[in-house]
Order: sequence, then structure tokens, then C-alpha cells
Amino acid sequence: MVDYYETAHYVFVHGWIPCIQERDGNYSHRSDWREATPEEWRRARWINGMDAAQACTEEKTILCGHWHCSYGHARYENKGSEFGPDADFSPYYGPGVIALDACTAYSGKINILTLED
Repeated sequence: MVDYYETAHYVFVHGWIPCIQERDGNYSHRSDWREATPEEWRRARWINGMDAAQACTEEKTILCGHWHCSYGHARYENKGSEFGPDADFSPYYGPGVIALDACTAYSGKINILTLED
């Protein structure tokens, strides 16, 4: 797995870019994330990008997976629940982040986006 793929306007990652996880559960942005160690990238793959995006100051939009989109819709838009009949597994669009994980094994859906960059 490559750590990230970058275009003029987007960064594609599995979970998130390496950042600082605070003891209170919040995140802080690291401007040097491109120079992160393999171990820092390994940990970043499992971060909930929708939560980490709240403190991110990256100029490009980060597309992430790993964490189900229904979480972002429920937590940040107050739209449905994470896993109830009203759960929304469509892509989550937030400031600086697009989350794609439809939790396919549960929802039976796959999110697909076409981006022109």
C-alpha cells in the first residue's frame, strides 16, 4: 500500500495523513506529514479522518476511507444514525475532507466518485 497519492487539489489516503493525536482524543495538524516515518503512516491508516479533519489545515481536500461515512453524517450533520435504518452511507463531504467508506459489508453499497483535477 502506498502511503498517499497526491494531485493538484487532492490527497488520497486510507485513514488519514499523519497528525498528532492529543490525549483528549482531538487531533492537531502536522504540516510535515509528507515526511512521516513508516510507523507514523501505519498508525495514520486507522485514524477516523472525519474527526481528524476538524483540526486539519491542509490546503488540499483529503479523500479518505476506513471509517464509515454514516458516522460523519450522524455526528457532524445530525443526519440519521450510524447504523440504524436512517443511516446515510453516501460520501461525507466536510471542510477539507471527503470520506468514501460506505461500510459495504453492512450497507451493501459502494461509493464511487468522479473527480476532475
